Amino acid sequence: MVRNLTEGTAWKQIVALAIPLLLGNIFQASYNLVDTMIVGRFVGPEALAGVGVASPVFNLINALLIGLSVGSSIVVSQLFGAGRERDLPTAVNTVVWTSLGLAVILTAVGQLLVDPFLTVLKTPAEDYFYAEVYLRTILCGLVCNVFYNQLSGLLRGLGNTKVPLYFLIFSCCANAGMDLIFVCGFHMGVVGAGLATIIAEGLSAVLTAVYIRRAVPQLRMRGGRRYDREMFSTILRFGLPMGLQQASISFGHVLMQGLINPFGTGLIAGYAAAVKVDTFAVMPIISLGSAMSTFAAQNAGAGNFERVRQGYRTGCLMTVIICIALAAVVTPGRMFWMSLFVSEAEYPAQAAEIILMGAGMLAVTPLFYWVLGLIHAALNTMAGAGDTVFSMIAMIAMMLLRVVIAWGFIHLASTDETGIWWAFVLSWIITLLFTQIHYFRGSWKKKALSRAGKRGAQN
Repeated sequence: MVRNLTEGTAWKQIVALAIPLLLGNIFQASYNLVDTMIVGRFVGPEALAGVGVASPVFNLINALLIGLSVGSSIVVSQLFGAGRERDLPTAVNTVVWTSLGLAVILTAVGQLLVDPFLTVLKTPAEDYFYAEVYLRTILCGLVCNVFYNQLSGLLRGLGNTKVPLYFLIFSCCANAGMDLIFVCGFHMGVVGAGLATIIAEGLSAVLTAVYIRRAVPQLRMRGGRRYDREMFSTILRFGLPMGLQQASISFGHVLMQGLINPFGTGLIAGYAAAVKVDTFAVMPIISLGSAMSTFAAQNAGAGNFERVRQGYRTGCLMTVIICIALAAVVTPGRMFWMSLFVSEAEYPAQAAEIILMGAGMLAVTPLFYWVLGLIHAALNTMAGAGDTVFSMIAMIAMMLLRVVIAWGFIHLASTDETGIWWAFVLSWIITLLFTQIHYFRGSWKKKALSRAGKRGAQN
């Protein structure tokens, strides 16, 4: 189904996009969550810590390709909003071949950098083996991950968020089942968890590709140039800033992991589990932001900037309401959420420390989700309209600021891990201030109008 977002009630259109995106993001995140929970409960605390160390390193390598899928989605949305459907096959061909090449290169480079990454991060010796094995395993499936994200991103660009969700639900159930078989049945440990993720993501990619071939003629690879330099340049202009933005988020997590690792296995495992809870909690924020990006992209392509602003105002109101509800669920129940990741019966002493450490983070950050939500609302709206560079700069600055503040709390103020949690909050507040200033100055609209003028001249 193709959805025209340039007409109709703004909040209804955004909600219709956001709900399938939310469900999709939840199931997408469940890949690693299921790995983490099953490994933590059935393999042990050291394995849980190893997966926790490996995850941000893999996300850093994968981030550029995920960001490219977001940029590709924006290009498709703007082409569709501007009525340039004849250019869509060329865009799809260029996206697919570019993604394949980058995935192969990053897989090879990632394998070479596994040991240097884990060494630089000061990974504890007892956790090193699990981190290395899990990371090398899931890197082998990077191509599967990339193709699902790229193909579903192209569908999102046309307003279709439901079909990728159906395939993702199926593959997530398959992932959970294979996790239990490989880890609990065959006792394959972290290798089994990684292998289950690869197979499940491959299923998602294949099912999405078959659907596009049969039901979405606008996105079929036939009918356009196999590879177009001009289209590649356009996709790169949108995709590279978004990719660097995603990479900055992951790089920030890697740097934070480097600050946390010296505290030992207890905090590493607790942080790994808390991050998984946090990731699920902010899914509504991320999904709403993605919906606002697609909404803004189509309307900017159509030249309707008042409707872009209307979508932004509506999205901000929904964001604040959702974040208040999230904080009311996550913070009071933090001990319960943490207990899902460890077996208190088999590892009583270690489990108690892990739960306490992770609960410390969940006592602070959820109270300020509304700040993070407003950042995503503004950045996604401006990125959808065409101003991807500011979004990239803002996210990189926020991540670096977080690391600097955390480092200052630990090494200058001599605080415990609590300083790390407050570093998250302070970096959000400062970033929100500058993001709001940039949005209301309106320079993002000028960039969108300039690019629309260039496209018109080319036609």
